[in-house]
Amino acid sequence: MRTRFLIGVGLVAALLSLWPISKSTRFQFFGEAIARVETDMPAVALTLDDGPSRKHTAAVLELLEQKDAIATFFLTGRESAANPDMVRQIIAAGHALGNHSYNHDRLILKWPSTIGDDLARTDAVLREAGYDASLPFRPPYGQKLFALPWVLRSDNRPSIMWDVAPEPDAQSARELAEAVVTQARPGSIILLHVMYDSRAMSREALPLITDGLRERGFSLMTVDDLLALRVP
Repeated sequence: MRTRFLIGVGLVAALLSLWPISKSTRFQFFGEAIARVETDMPAVALTLDDGPSRKHTAAVLELLEQKDAIATFFLTGRESAANPDMVRQIIAAGHALGNHSYNHDRLILKWPSTIGDDLARTDAVLREAGYDASLPFRPPYGQKLFALPWVLRSDNRPSIMWDVAPEPDAQSARELAEAVVTQARPGSIILLHVMYDSRAMSREALPLITDGLRERGFSLMTVDDLLALRVP
């Protein structure tokens, strides 16, 4: 009985020690986690997670069009399958797409085969909507441990993370925009969530962010274009 107890305590301690690693934006056990691109070019990537949302996608696209700004939309398979016309609108507007899993489940404790099926299923939905460029992947909740990085490495696919993500700390749209603009540096990957009712502040901040970044001399790129700037 005591041996079982000690084994249990050891397993819990091991899991607790791995939890911060699972959420690291710069490290994973296999493959590559990219939080920022090393470049001297004054360019950043604006990334928008979740959706598409029938209620808010059109408004987000309009905001981006008004500012002549490009973004990479990391979409879920389930919401894309439910709103294929919204996916097509994002593509038609010239933005890039990324895979953000099918159901936005935590993938850190899934079997590799389950993860592979999830990614392939989401890819298929986005392809069916007419997207034919590469599909970078972003882990739900930014969490990855062993199986997910293993699958991604087998597919020669990095985890696209971020180095600018001030949404949780911001109290207003202006404060959020100022934080993004202040924290951005060449090669930054900016994380925002704009698709749901609860993200009104981020939608309000979006035009302020694009204006502020340009005032600092930054150009906006897709994730793929930013990755192409990496120094070998």
